[in-house]
Amino acid sequence: MAWVVFTDLDGTLLDSNYSFEVALDTLSWLESRDIPVVFCSSKTRAEIEVIRRKLNNNHPFISENGGGVFIPLGYFNNIRGRIVNSYLVIELGVRYEKLREMIKKLERSVGCTITGFGDLDVEQIASLTGLGVEEAVLAKKREYDEPVIVEPSECVEKVIEEARAMGLYVVRGGRFLHINGNSDKGKAVETLKKLYRQKFGEIKTIGLGDAPNDIPLLKSVDYPIMVRNVDIPDLPNLIRTSSSGPHGFCEGIMKVLGGM
Repeated sequence: MAWVVFTDLDGTLLDSNYSFEVALDTLSWLESRDIPVVFCSSKTRAEIEVIRRKLNNNHPFISENGGGVFIPLGYFNNIRGRIVNSYLVIELGVRYEKLREMIKKLERSVGCTITGFGDLDVEQIASLTGLGVEEAVLAKKREYDEPVIVEPSECVEKVIEEARAMGLYVVRGGRFLHINGNSDKGKAVETLKKLYRQKFGEIKTIGLGDAPNDIPLLKSVDYPIMVRNVDIPDLPNLIRTSSSGPHGFCEGIMKVLGGM
């Protein structure tokens, strides 16, 4: 039997300063046992690629709240998808240009201001997110998901209701409301689980997250781990960590796999 770990990044593997240093020993421990760590994030492909290079992570990853599943060429056999650079891509979301058109239509419908990353320059994104300018450039390279701010704030529920009526998926992330084309982290995880079963046979899965947009991910794994967020309702078999960020990541992994 093989294990696969699916993990969110911001607030889970990464701390508030976007650092993963605390988790390095645990990541090395997983690598020594040939346990794939699959990043499953609201971040863009460009942002995730930087983290993968720093960690020498060569496994598939899920970008923009499940919009795209990126699989290194040759990692799995007999699968189809769009080839982009060195990846085979399974697209579950609506492409960004079409998504932006739908959000503008939504904005006109609700009569509220919906400001997305596509409306902001790099400096504005850096200011809102706390990212450096170089990182904000990568965050702006969106393909399937748009983080938005709704004004006035009283309009948020109306925007969510109207967006869902249009067939869009809306979820609150750590900092923004995220809108995408009816894809979520859970659907992307299920896609990869099928491929991992074909590769390894029987598998067990661990999922870690810290925000509402991680709930579909947590519902799709055998061992769901909520990294210190008391506002998230209980799910079946949910494990809660007492620590946040990468400390919580390490705590959760050891709670499940520490006896190996």
